Amino acid sequence: MPVILFIPIFIVLFLVAVMVFIIWAAKNGGFSTKRDSKITLREGETPILATEIVWFRKSMYMNKNKIPRGVLDITDQRVVYTREFGEKYEFALEKNEIESVDYDGGMRVTIHAKDGSAYSFNTSPAKDTLDALEQLGVPVAR
Repeated sequence: MPVILFIPIFIVLFLVAVMVFIIWAAKNGGFSTKRDSKITLREGETPILATEIVWFRKSMYMNKNKIPRGVLDITDQRVVYTREFGEKYEFALEKNEIESVDYDGGMRVTIHAKDGSAYSFNTSPAKDTLDALEQLGVPVAR
């Protein structure tokens, strides 16, 4: 009989411990994708957000280690992607070079440049990145 009681008590204690850990991690930024800025600010430039992104430069990657991952810095003057892992591609757009920004659902955000190029990436939470791009002063379609 004592062994039968031990199993439900163990399950309850395990679930409580998991919930406590999740709450602790959330309060201490464990699920945040905010990062340290990777750029040198210009004189008079103000940072808005630095966040981790996964940039989908191609529609398909044969090797997951080649998918570009890095930091997207958004300031009051520009947007800069600095690669940390994956293919060696980066981009930088001045505020006046950005045509619009689309929220594609889930974690996907696409920045459309005036020259016709598009930069589609995943970020979490997308709302923070969209808010930062709105603060930059570019049109954002949600």
